[in-house]
Amino acid sequence: MHQKIPANGFVWSESFIRGKLRPMAMQRRELLIGAGAAIATATAGQALAAQNQGHGDHGKHGKQDAQATPPTPARVVFDNSVALGVLGEMCIAFCFEHIPKDTALLECAITAKEMIAVNAAVGELAVMDSPRLGGVARAALAVYDNCEEVCRKHEAHHEICRQCADQCTAIKTAIAALT
Repeated sequence: MHQKIPANGFVWSESFIRGKLRPMAMQRRELLIGAGAAIATATAGQALAAQNQGHGDHGKHGKQDAQATPPTPARVVFDNSVALGVLGEMCIAFCFEHIPKDTALLECAITAKEMIAVNAAVGELAVMDSPRLGGVARAALAVYDNCEEVCRKHEAHHEICRQCADQCTAIKTAIAALT
């Protein structure tokens, strides 16, 4: 039985629900993990380029300068956002791989997807050091709280859930430091 693949790429077929994953599911997992890492690398590179733009004397850059200047609160939010985005993508891939065995992970996958959407906006505003970062980030706290709560339900059984929950805590701390 072939179905038209919906825009989100997930095929909810009877065989999937009974635990017979199609090869496409594994390909999607690998794609998500690779895409998450690629996005994190590209975004971090853009952030560093933007941060260094306009500096005339590049000969003085080095470890000493990096240690002398602490990261801005927006940079800390950005760094946490990138890490959380990658963990969120890995969480979704893990959940979809294990949903046939543990249907409770469906709630986790949906929550992570919601978090990723909001987290992307927070990360984009942080990298730009937008004056609206504080307001949007504070509004996102409810989403981060929910994601952490759902992940904590599974952290004893799944390491990725613990990591994602811990990263939600970290970004909430970073958001609290924004003025």
